[in-house]
Amino acid sequence: MIRNKLLRFVVLLLFTFVTGCGGQKALTVAEVIQNAGHLDGNIIRVRGLAYLWVDPSQAEMWMFGGCVPKTDPSYRQGVVSGWLILYDSIDPADLKNYGTPHNKPGLKISESSFRCNGDYCKIKCSSFEAVSQRMYEFVGTLQVKENSELILEKIDLDESSQFVDGNWIPVSTGEFDVMFP
Repeated sequence: MIRNKLLRFVVLLLFTFVTGCGGQKALTVAEVIQNAGHLDGNIIRVRGLAYLWVDPSQAEMWMFGGCVPKTDPSYRQGVVSGWLILYDSIDPADLKNYGTPHNKPGLKISESSFRCNGDYCKIKCSSFEAVSQRMYEFVGTLQVKENSELILEKIDLDESSQFVDGNWIPVSTGEFDVMFP
């Protein structure tokens, strides 16, 4: 038992040394998944391609008529929520066939750091702007749930960035609307 604790401490110490603290190296989503047990509860820097999920899906929304103006007599309020997951990459064939990265392991951004709610026309997301299929680098605390779900929480938006037009720039913070076609 002491040997396992010592081994875990040495691996974590080595991992911290390699990645650094303040200017730590960004881990890939695959590296986070592979080392989740050792990283659980630690502040990490992770780089991944974002995908904004919504429930119900856009296809399901269109089955109910999609975005109908509130002045239209057939208007029905539909509640839509959204969340963000980081992936190492998204296979273009997967997006072509399904429109979403089905059955791919990812890292979920916690609801306390990012949340979206709205209706079939648009959702309002906060505390930062999320663009699907954009590369982000987030600094936050990794939490491993009992069901092996990986969640990045307590994101430090001042230390995080996004890749836009070939440059790493600060993440845009605030409330942002996501419109549905």
